[in-house]
Amino acid sequence: MHPAFSVIFLTTLLGVGQGLFLALYTGQIYSLFELLPLQDSRAVHATGAAISLLFLTGGLVASFFHLGHPERPGITGMGLPGSGTRAGIGVPVAISPSG
Repeated sequence: MHPAFSVIFLTTLLGVGQGLFLALYTGQIYSLFELLPLQDSRAVHATGAAISLLFLTGGLVASFFHLGHPERPGITGMGLPGSGTRAGIGVPVAISPSG
């Protein structure tokens, strides 16, 4: 199996972004239940969330390069269901603040 470089890049960036976000979230939940010491620094969480969002956005950009026509990412979700729909619509919804 020889996946395209963009697919490897996509999965790595999305995995790092989601893992960092979940680590920050888990630390906060553990602090609420006093399983870990309370983390006072809002700057740490804000910086971590911003870095996580950068990784997720990088994964979104990489997702457009494994599509059939990467020069047209804006109309990805308007065609037939498949990888383009998931990458073009699903990823931005998942990383949006309301997602």
